[in-house]
Amino acid sequence: MTFLPFRSVALAGLLSLAGFCVEATSAMAYDSGWLDKVTQQVLMEQSLAKEGSFAPYLEQIRLVQDAVDKGDAVGTYRSMNRLMVLLETGAGGIPKRTAEKIWAYCYEVVPQDLHSDEVHIKAMGRKEYDRMKEQEERERYISSHSF
Repeated sequence: MTFLPFRSVALAGLLSLAGFCVEATSAMAYDSGWLDKVTQQVLMEQSLAKEGSFAPYLEQIRLVQDAVDKGDAVGTYRSMNRLMVLLETGAGGIPKRTAEKIWAYCYEVVPQDLHSDEVHIKAMGRKEYDRMKEQEERERYISSHSF
């Protein structure tokens, strides 16, 4: 009977530690400064551009930041991909070359899990993307059968 309270306390401690680890891992993805880098790139391109409005991009970045601040992974993913679509369509009438530079920069600095499949395909091509997905699948299979 004396061991029961110890087990409960130990189990509660382990669950708390596990929750902390999961939360810390999620927070690391969003506290890395990548969004600051994207913002700075957009502002720099805005200062160099002679035409177009950067308001749609800056507003979308604000929405991404709101989702990041809330720890909303789905919202961050969706709002970041919306920014990529805005760049692809040249929203605000910014020069195509400027939009492409910002898009490429975003692809490099934003965590890869925040990009949609379509963004990855555009960046690396369908064939390379399919190879990458096959490799990931093989790695998942191997790791699930390794013990």
